[in-house]
Amino acid sequence: MQNSFVQHTFNQSSLSAYYDAVKTIDKTKIPFLIGGNYAFSHYTGIVRQTKDFDIFVRPQDCQNVLQALSDAGYETEITFPHWLGKAFHGDYFIDIIFGSGNGITFVDDEWFENASLGEFMDIPIKMCPPEELIWMKSFVMERECYHGADVIHLLHACTRELDWSRLLSHFGLHWRILLSYLVLFGFVYPCERSQLPTAIMNELLSRMQAELTSFPSFERICQGTLLSREQYLVDIECWHYQDARLQPEGLMSIEDVSRWTNVIRREASNKILDDIEEISYEFEKKLRKADIDLIETEHGRIFQNALRKARRKARDRDLLAHEINKLRVMLNTLDQYLV
Repeated sequence: MQNSFVQHTFNQSSLSAYYDAVKTIDKTKIPFLIGGNYAFSHYTGIVRQTKDFDIFVRPQDCQNVLQALSDAGYETEITFPHWLGKAFHGDYFIDIIFGSGNGITFVDDEWFENASLGEFMDIPIKMCPPEELIWMKSFVMERECYHGADVIHLLHACTRELDWSRLLSHFGLHWRILLSYLVLFGFVYPCERSQLPTAIMNELLSRMQAELTSFPSFERICQGTLLSREQYLVDIECWHYQDARLQPEGLMSIEDVSRWTNVIRREASNKILDDIEEISYEFEKKLRKADIDLIETEHGRIFQNALRKARRKARDRDLLAHEINKLRVMLNTLDQYLV
């Protein structure tokens, strides 16, 4: 059963890379937990193919784990010093996680004390507790990556076994996020609402009720950055809210936030450049098919100038979405000029 489950989660080449990594780390005797899609599938029975693999360790153990994997032939790096390292094996990679991207927590002894036992192929392992999975996933609300359905499915699968007091304690001052998911759970599963513990619901709703008669905070803090590293940048950079990730409110330094943010902009710039080159390729392909040189047509010359400007502005990270759309319109209207 376990091996069949593993084979449905990973293809053969990725399974070999991950098995060797787990075996290597296991030999070091450094405590680790398996999380991500593998743990999610373990708890929910929902199996998804994946090209990455999540291993959780204490912060003080991350460098030693990466060194062991490097000695075994993996390419390794500390990707983000406040929470993440990576080990690469061909097209596949392993995330070595010791904290959270938003800086609200680090992996500590409590994770290991409440871990679930399991196996990865023939290797006995421990898996991230469902409470920690729910807690971490609840804060992932990026435009391109939202883990809400995972949270709901974990609640659906584990409601009766969860340590609700511990889960509530994890959320701490961010209890509104937990409440939002419990309300959403009742929407998704109207017939399962009674499975949620009444005491927890009453506690959270009483906190909400108490807020109605209390004064709001006078501090201009935006906590949206705890949910999305990109979508609330406007609040920080243009509207001058304080960033809840930064010390003393959060655990991240200015350098951590800057590094985390610059990656978004670099990825966005690369995506735009890829879009430009794809449009250019399609434009030139149409002209070649019609046996026309790009520079021989007025439409082609206009497009070439627009393309040159777009490439320059993209590299300067100053290209706007409507300028990409303008290139697409020129591509889509090319046919009428070739008649």
